[in-house]
Amino acid sequence: MGKSVRELKQERNKRRKQLVKDELAIYGANLALIEAQKDEIIKKRDCIDGVRSGLGNTDPIKGGGSSQEDKIIKVLDEIKEIEKEIDHTKEEVRSMRKAIKMIDNPQLEAIIYQKWVYGAESMRSLATKYGVSHNAIWKKSDVALLKLYKILILDK
Repeated sequence: MGKSVRELKQERNKRRKQLVKDELAIYGANLALIEAQKDEIIKKRDCIDGVRSGLGNTDPIKGGGSSQEDKIIKVLDEIKEIEKEIDHTKEEVRSMRKAIKMIDNPQLEAIIYQKWVYGAESMRSLATKYGVSHNAIWKKSDVALLKLYKILILDK
């Protein structure tokens, strides 16, 4: 005997939710990458400030003049490359960010970010935070994931 329509729909929705969860994990990794790259740019700019302070003496000693300038140029080129990577990553996450913003319920959006993007909270802590049962928060999560699937895949 075959599966019932209800069971088939549940299986289909389970696959859809898993697909969206995987995409949200990639989205979260990309957001973390962007933040790490921004931190790296800050460190490199600090490095440039340190090299610039060495340029105060106009008498080059052991190649101090041109090699210091070369170091600054090299670091500036590295910063430019990182900024290009950031722009590319931002372009990659744009559709997911837009899709999440299209969810009309702030609570569902918060569940998406806190649980599936950042992994910062468990479903139990979210249930406590929003004053609902553990099962209710899972159902809200399922609704949010299926809405994202509809926005990302079906409405393309």
